[in-house]
Amino acid sequence: MKTTLRIALTILIFGFYSCTDKDTDVPEAVKQSFISKFPDAEEIEWEKEEDNEWEAEFELGDIEYTASFDNKGSWLETERYVKEVDLPHIVLEKLKANYPDHKIEEIALVENETNSYYEIDLTYGDESLEVAISEDGNTLSMNETEDDDNEDDD
Repeated sequence: MKTTLRIALTILIFGFYSCTDKDTDVPEAVKQSFISKFPDAEEIEWEKEEDNEWEAEFELGDIEYTASFDNKGSWLETERYVKEVDLPHIVLEKLKANYPDHKIEEIALVENETNSYYEIDLTYGDESLEVAISEDGNTLSMNETEDDDNEDDD
């Protein structure tokens, strides 16, 4: 009986904390900058990425976004998640030519102060790649990535 009571109390406590406002640590300047840039954002969730970087995950309409800001509220970048059919033809052709056997897992249009590009996560067997391709089809970078599922097993 005591074990059941402890389990129920633990679930209740975790449930209470999960319902509290998760953005209370986000600096006010960051929140204000975000609201100014994305006034219609919905389902906003904040996460501290680094000591001087906050990231908001949110939706505009039915589209998922992330946006990063520094502690002073300066906008760093926005990622808008897109579907394969929304890729420019030249970007899709570049992918097919350079990674013909890879499967597209996720695509984001990344925009920052200086440029915009597509960040594409690809897989082929156990191999995972992240490729950045400009809107005009130039490959900007290619990095091997770790499978998130395997990181939890360590």
